[in-house]
Amino acid sequence: MQLQQQLTDLYPKLNSPHYFSVYPPVCQAVFGVAAWLFPHSERGFIVLLRAVLLGAECITALLLMSLLRAFGQPKHRALWYVLNPLVIVELTGNLHFEALLICGLLAAWWALTRGRWVWSAGALGLAVATKLLPLLVLPFLIRRLGWGAFLGYAAVLSLVVGAFLRRSCPLICSATSAAASTCIFIPSSSTPASTTCSERQATGW
Repeated sequence: MQLQQQLTDLYPKLNSPHYFSVYPPVCQAVFGVAAWLFPHSERGFIVLLRAVLLGAECITALLLMSLLRAFGQPKHRALWYVLNPLVIVELTGNLHFEALLICGLLAAWWALTRGRWVWSAGALGLAVATKLLPLLVLPFLIRRLGWGAFLGYAAVLSLVVGAFLRRSCPLICSATSAAASTCIFIPSSSTPASTTCSERQATGW
C-alpha cells in the first residue's frame, strides 16, 4: 500500500504522464531488467540503474585514457571528465542515461582509431539505441570512411539498433505484465484513483 500511495502521488508530477516512455530500446531494456529483478522494490530498481551507469562511467574513463594516449595527450586529462561535478551529479546521481551514450560514442571512436569500423559501428549503434543524439556524427563519418565503407558502417549500425528494438519489446512487455500482476496502481488522467484490480484487468490495464 505504501508503494501504491507513492506511485499515486508521483505520477501526476511526471513531465510526460500520458506516454508509456520516450526512451530508446537500450534504456527500455535496462528498465525492463530492473523491473523484472525488483518488481516490488523501488530501492533495488534504482540501485541496479545506478550500478549500470557506474559501470559505463568506469569504461568511459578507460576509453578516455586510451584515446588520450593515442593522440599524444597526458592520460590524467581524463580526470577533467571523471571528476567533473556536473557529470557526477547528473549522470550517476540523477540517473541520466547519457552515461551509456557517452560510453558507446567513445567506444565507437576508440575502435575507429584502430581501423575496426565494424566494431565502431556496433558501438555507435548501442549509443544510438540509448539516445538518438549520436546520429549527428554520421555525416562526419562519410568524409572519414568514404561512401562505400560508410554504407557498410550504416548497415551494421542499423542492424544493432534493430536487434535491440526487436529484443527489448518482449522484455518490456514481460516486465510490464509482471508489474501489472502485483496490482500496483498508476493512475491516468481518465482513470479514477479508486480503480480496483478487477476493473483494471477487465479494461486491459
